[in-house]
Amino acid sequence: MDPKHFIPLLTLTLLILYLVGCEKRVETLVQPRYAFMQPVDTFDISFIPLLAPSGKNIFYSSMTDSEMQVLQPIFDDGAHIMEEIEGYIDSTASLEDWTVTDQKIRTVLNDFLNHPTAYFIDQIAASKMLWRRLLDSSVTAQKQEAVAFYTNLLLENHHPDAVVFVRALEYLGVNTFWSDTLRSHAAEQALSFVTEYLQKENFKTCNCTVESDDPMFNPLMNAKDVKLERMNNAKHALDSLKNL
Repeated sequence: MDPKHFIPLLTLTLLILYLVGCEKRVETLVQPRYAFMQPVDTFDISFIPLLAPSGKNIFYSSMTDSEMQVLQPIFDDGAHIMEEIEGYIDSTASLEDWTVTDQKIRTVLNDFLNHPTAYFIDQIAASKMLWRRLLDSSVTAQKQEAVAFYTNLLLENHHPDAVVFVRALEYLGVNTFWSDTLRSHAAEQALSFVTEYLQKENFKTCNCTVESDDPMFNPLMNAKDVKLERMNNAKHALDSLKNL
């Protein structure tokens, strides 16, 4: 080959290889395989685990029947509020403008800020908002602010769902909306909550089935078993986030 043709050909070859390499790097940045981009599993929203922060729980194991009767209306009221919140979020899940739902939920949470079961209401609302409205492949600074708000709400109330924490913390890591230090600290907190919850549930990996005559019981228990398994598996991802 004539040397005068060799240098331009070599230059062209190197340029093509460089551009191909750049294109691959851009694709990796634009289309990362984050957990929050994966489809939501039905079991993740059919059973939502709840954990009461120390000092906030209005129920305790040594409670007498008469004490339970006094508190039952309060609990029933809280349960009704939670059902309304869940229903509202589910009913608006198909709407394009998630900000309308977000604004409504924040107003409701503020209204019931001092309710005795607020720690449960907050967990239900935050979990549902993250699963149903916020954690998807569309990442914007405005949505990240909302994800941060609900993630903090879950942390404040010792929420034990490792699966939603992994998705939320990865979402907040895009464009470093939350620093690695902040995400690491949140992961460490979340890991302690899920560990406590699984210990209380005496969780063991098994294929056991519990039977009941109640038609609602078996589906709920099966959903719980699957959810606990997913939470246990997600602990490894939280542990990695903790070591950022």
